[in-house]
Amino acid sequence: MNLFRLLALLLFAAPVMADVPLRIVKSDTGYMFTAQSKAAKSGGYAFEVPGKTIRSSEGKGRIFAAIDGVMVQLLRVPAGAGTEEEALAAHRQTEMLYLEQSKATVTPSALCAGLAIPHAEWIAELAGVSTSRYLTVKIDDSILVLVVASNAKSPPGQADRQMTAICNSFQR
Repeated sequence: MNLFRLLALLLFAAPVMADVPLRIVKSDTGYMFTAQSKAAKSGGYAFEVPGKTIRSSEGKGRIFAAIDGVMVQLLRVPAGAGTEEEALAAHRQTEMLYLEQSKATVTPSALCAGLAIPHAEWIAELAGVSTSRYLTVKIDDSILVLVVASNAKSPPGQADRQMTAICNSFQR
């Protein structure tokens, strides 16, 4: 049960925007995640996660997918006012405060440095429990939060490869 305790702690009280149905379909190399926006401002988003096996579930507006021993979580929360960059920065600040209260160590990440759209990314480690890689992107009037989490039982390097693949294939 400790496997993804950090995911359970993170975003616990965040309001949810469940206005965008998500589809997960098998692709040649893994699983394609796609969502079309009901607001039709951005047209939605799509990305691919490499892997052979998947177990998914949904609860309280969150999607969880265990892909080859690594947990992927998706959540949409309301975006703050301001520019895209300001909304991402405000959300990141809120997350940082929550992570600090959870005793997580937060460090910068460059796994998505090549992503050509405005985004925020970081890594949060809950010692002895899990390491979570975060990517946030503004979609319409919300922030899409993608978390790829691993623990000691996860295949070494798999979570980093999955987050890199998400960033390389992400389209908005």
